[in-house]
Amino acid sequence: MKSRGILLVCLGVLLIGMGCSRIKHAVPMQFAAMQTGKEPSGQTAVPSAGPLSQAPATTGSATFSSDSLPEVVAEVNGETVKKNDLLEQVRVVEAQMGAVPTDKKKAFVKAVLDDIVGQKLLFQDAHVKKIVPLKEETEKQMSEFRKQFPDAASFAKALKDEGLTEDKLRLRVNEQLTMKQYVDTLVAPNLKVSEADAKKFYDGNSDKMKEPEQIKARHILIRVDAKADAKTKQEARARTEGLLKRAKANEDFAALAKANSDDTGSKDNGGDLDYFAKGQMVPEFDKAAWALKTNEISGVVETPYGFHIIKLTDHKPEKIIPFEQAKEQVLSYLRRQGVSDKLQSIVQELRAKGKIKIAI
Repeated sequence: MKSRGILLVCLGVLLIGMGCSRIKHAVPMQFAAMQTGKEPSGQTAVPSAGPLSQAPATTGSATFSSDSLPEVVAEVNGETVKKNDLLEQVRVVEAQMGAVPTDKKKAFVKAVLDDIVGQKLLFQDAHVKKIVPLKEETEKQMSEFRKQFPDAASFAKALKDEGLTEDKLRLRVNEQLTMKQYVDTLVAPNLKVSEADAKKFYDGNSDKMKEPEQIKARHILIRVDAKADAKTKQEARARTEGLLKRAKANEDFAALAKANSDDTGSKDNGGDLDYFAKGQMVPEFDKAAWALKTNEISGVVETPYGFHIIKLTDHKPEKIIPFEQAKEQVLSYLRRQGVSDKLQSIVQELRAKGKIKIAI
């Protein structure tokens, strides 16, 4: 199963496109993961204006303790940034990017704060320019979030688990829609990216224009909690071994998966996991899958999710992506990069004429 955290990511699904080296004001995964990572047609993703991607390289050896932070960590034109807001954003960004080493944490926290300051400056500028999303747009997004949960109680629990209220989530949705409208109306229309620009970037980054080696597999999962007692694990393993014998006896693997797998995301497709590159799955699964030959079936593989049986169904070597195939993605990247650069320039101008106090 693909490796992922449980509560992470940010409301950047409304603003998808810049990747994890860009920070956005955050809403947890239950709400962020509702939508795809594809940029909506005709819309421009909103990157952060902050310097997070450079932060780790500039850190020193000083350790960080949240206890040392003041209750108000910054003021932006009279608007405060509170300690708890900063720590919440740090938590979400770390969940998205991975844990930051202790010796780099202090500079990382400062970079996150700097990014929050940049976002507040942009948000304030949006209000000055009277950019306000329609109430109907905010409520439409809230409705989309609710639809992803089976009932109101599940939605309420997800909010509670993240320390949110519905009003707070609505406020964050409104903020992100405001920033998206800011970019779509004031920044993106002035950016011009041509096919020649895309070709120049493609030619200058040939090492990045590759599709990595990938494999395709099916699997059967017998789910068991990693903290389950020995008897429960033994029973789950025995059940998996029984299914393995049937698979090795040439019983239809897809049918076995459909009838027996506990992975609701793949069982209806006969356990098909589609193509994946090295490192995309949890380590135990990844190692076992990549050791197989096409049409070979693994033994019982234990991961934090339970016990798996894996069948490798295809293998694709690394290949160079032709320009025509990569063109739209390159154009999209260059547009987003242009937006990011312009936002950083705007933030620098707003900083120069604003009143900003940093307390850490």
